[in-house]
Amino acid sequence: MVSELKDVASAHPRYFEKFDPDHAQKFFCSENVADSIGAYFQRAHIPIRIIHRSCFYLETVSTSLLLSVFLIGTICQPVENLSPLTIQYADIIEWSVFEDPQFLRLMYMKQEENPSQIAGDKLEFVQAALLVIIVQSASPSTEVRRRIRVVRVPALLAVARALSLTKVQSRWNDNYALLDHRIFIEDETRIRTMCLVFVMDCRFVMFYNNPPYLNPLELQFDLPAGDEGIDIADDKSWEPWALDQRSHGRPPSMNELMQALMCNQWTGPGDPQFGNLSIFNMLLLMLGFHSIIFGIRNSFCDMSNARIQVDRSLTRWKDLWNRCLERSSADQIRRAGFMVQAAQDLWHYAGLLLRTPASKTGPIANDTITNVHRVLKEP
Repeated sequence: MVSELKDVASAHPRYFEKFDPDHAQKFFCSENVADSIGAYFQRAHIPIRIIHRSCFYLETVSTSLLLSVFLIGTICQPVENLSPLTIQYADIIEWSVFEDPQFLRLMYMKQEENPSQIAGDKLEFVQAALLVIIVQSASPSTEVRRRIRVVRVPALLAVARALSLTKVQSRWNDNYALLDHRIFIEDETRIRTMCLVFVMDCRFVMFYNNPPYLNPLELQFDLPAGDEGIDIADDKSWEPWALDQRSHGRPPSMNELMQALMCNQWTGPGDPQFGNLSIFNMLLLMLGFHSIIFGIRNSFCDMSNARIQVDRSLTRWKDLWNRCLERSSADQIRRAGFMVQAAQDLWHYAGLLLRTPASKTGPIANDTITNVHRVLKEP
């Protein structure tokens, strides 16, 4: 890993003139790497789950993904160990991922026809970029946060589109398909990776008033299956769970569910298409409304009817949310963790934004979240 970072430092001396190979050799020693990877899968991995532990091999994983997992893992380490040094290496790891010639080629490649055939090494670049963005978007440096918002997120979206991740679907969930645990893991990894790409886009829309890069109509990806399914390690234990999931019917895609919530012919929260939505699924749907609300609030056109339609949809979402919590087990709620409170808070915030003039949320594309606090404090 250190040799790759030395190459980055040599290629960009303006940014990394103080890079110390000897210190890096100590920091990226095998013991620290093992501890940080373990910390990632024990802590950071749980709410994200874009990398399946059974598919992560040190011998074959790309350097970009290994560096990114290491970066997140160091943050999860005790303060007295590695985490204070993370900021020192975060920038150079960011450069090594986003300026990698293979990543740049993916940005400009012809769009893949079939997202189910995405090569694993290509997907690893998306996963690596996502993990770097998670770390760097929380940087204390305004310059770094701006670079992530203005340069890195659009680059990530370009690669996701080129790989057709916006259209990725589950193959295992069709009744005519053979149950295959390996295919399930592959599909879920792609779907969850795309979901996190979507989450990152919405995060900048909500908190930084950044125009969405993803259009609601292109959100053709399937929603992820329940966490309990992806946590099952062996085939025999997985098959009964998979058969039970199939009995509920194939769930609609992200944009199909959004349209169902917004249509005039509302079928009610008891409609079977809403019957198996998880807490994570409901959070993703709520995030989708924030991109739509951004368009409504920043339009020259009279959007009165659109506001009424979205407000009605938020009420429908809340009804679905209450049902979702009622049917969720204590273990499922525990697994969801912060998502439970986040979904409820974002529903409340969406309603506030819908009633708040655009002039009160500051300029388009902020570098701070002070305007979010201002909206939340409005009487």
